[in-house]
Amino acid sequence: MYITYERDRWNVISNMGEIARRNSAPLHQSQTIRIDPATASPKLDEIYNSKSPTAFKPRWLVDISRMALVRGSDICERYYTISYSWNQSGDYFKSSNGEYTRNDEGKHQIISYRTKKTKRYPRGRCKTRIPLKPRLVIFEYLVQQICKDVGARYIWWDQWCINQSNAEEKQEEIKKMHKIYKHAYCTLVLIPELEFIGEYLENTPIVLFDKIMQSEWVKRCTELR
Repeated sequence: MYITYERDRWNVISNMGEIARRNSAPLHQSQTIRIDPATASPKLDEIYNSKSPTAFKPRWLVDISRMALVRGSDICERYYTISYSWNQSGDYFKSSNGEYTRNDEGKHQIISYRTKKTKRYPRGRCKTRIPLKPRLVIFEYLVQQICKDVGARYIWWDQWCINQSNAEEKQEEIKKMHKIYKHAYCTLVLIPELEFIGEYLENTPIVLFDKIMQSEWVKRCTELR
């Protein structure tokens, strides 16, 4: 399966999550909490993973700017985690030995928008957002764009950060996963089943919750349990 990512901003504007509208401001500008290291308490410093050298970091992180692995111990910034269903990152095939292999043909889509001023009577001009031609990319570049859009410089990504060929190291990292997610600034969850139409959420909160619970991501989490 391949994902289509629209680079529009959405913010929930009610406590019950009833409506979401477009927001032109990047998420990391509107939602990031900035803390002065000189006055921040140790507890806040730990929660937000600021520049404290004692803050927990995973063994490996992905540097989104270069799409390269870096040692977590060398990074003095907060990190994010990403969660998604593997079968939505491309085409998966089960081999004769029971293992799954991924084939990514670069069919994931990134849709950007441009703003155009149009005439609107009687009040003059207004701004209209026009979608550009979709850009086809592999899954890694899709994740890179999402992370850039939310201001995530470093992420822990199991597909990259766990050495799948080393059974001993793999088991060690799996045992630390609860700690990795706990100390992350936040987790980016990819649920392509959710869609937006116009300026509002497609459905009511109840139907939206049902869509989340029926998504491949939830099914995958249930299987892992």
